[in-house]
Amino acid sequence: MDFALPADLVAYLANSIDSFAREIKPIEEADDNIRFFDHRANGRAPIFENAGCRGISGKRCCAG
Repeated sequence: MDFALPADLVAYLANSIDSFAREIKPIEEADDNIRFFDHRANGRAPIFENAGCRGISGKRCCAG
């Protein structure tokens, strides 16, 4: 089995990482913008009991 990634995909990923470092990272680090990028903040979001989530079967389909 060949697990090598295609060269064009590797180049695309490298370009994406470089673009992030060049354009997004400075915005994240400016002022107090980290609060918009810090995914640990998701734990402070309200948790709604069941949140009305029911699948086709009627069973609960989301965490809550």
